[in-house]
Amino acid sequence: MKAILIIWIISSILALIFYFKKSISTIINISLSILGVFLVIGFAFIISYLISFNYSKNSQPINFSASSLVGSIPIIVLLLVLILIFVYIGVKFIPVNIKNDEKVDLDQSIGKMILELRFSDDIRGAIMKVYYDLSNTLKKHGIIEENYLTPREFENISINKIKIESKPFETIVNLFEEARYSLHPLNESHRKMAIEALEKIKKDLGDLK
Repeated sequence: MKAILIIWIISSILALIFYFKKSISTIINISLSILGVFLVIGFAFIISYLISFNYSKNSQPINFSASSLVGSIPIIVLLLVLILIFVYIGVKFIPVNIKNDEKVDLDQSIGKMILELRFSDDIRGAIMKVYYDLSNTLKKHGIIEENYLTPREFENISINKIKIESKPFETIVNLFEEARYSLHPLNESHRKMAIEALEKIKKDLGDLK
C-alpha cells in the first residue's frame, strides 16, 4: 500500500505540472482516476497473495517494509510510465464539461464577436479578429491549449472535446485564412458566412447539457 500511495502522489504531482493550465476539477478527476487504478492493482495483488498464502505452507506474511519497496522500484517505474501515457492520452480526449456560468460567459463573448463583425467597416480585419477572439475564448475556458488551430484541429476539438458540429469552426478558420493570405477584397457574403458560423457555435454551445 505504501508503494501505491507513493506512486499516486508522484503521478498526481506530474499531472498537476503537465496540466496546470486546465481547471482544478479536471486535475482532481485525473488524480482520483490514478488513485482508483492503483487501488485496483493493489487490492488485486493482495487478494492474489492471500490466495497463494492459503495454498502454500511455506508462504511468508506480506512484507511492506522499505527493503521490499526498494526491490519493487522497476515495477514502480514501469507503472509510472504506463500511468503517464494513460493520463496524456486520456486528457487529450476527455470531453470538456462546460458549467452553466461558463456557458453564459461563452454566450456573451461570442455575442460580442457577432456584434463587432456585423457593424465593422473592415470586413477583413473583423474576420481575423473573430478568429483570434474565438481562439482566446476557447483557451480561456480550457477547451483548447494552443493559440492557433488548423481546420483539422478544430474538427478534433468539436468532435472529441465539446461534442458539437465541426463545420462552423472550419468555416471560421477558412475565412480567417482567406482574410489573412488573399489579396482580393472580402464582401458581405464573407461577413454573412462568419456571422452564421458564430451563431451556430453559440447555439450549439448553449444546447450542451
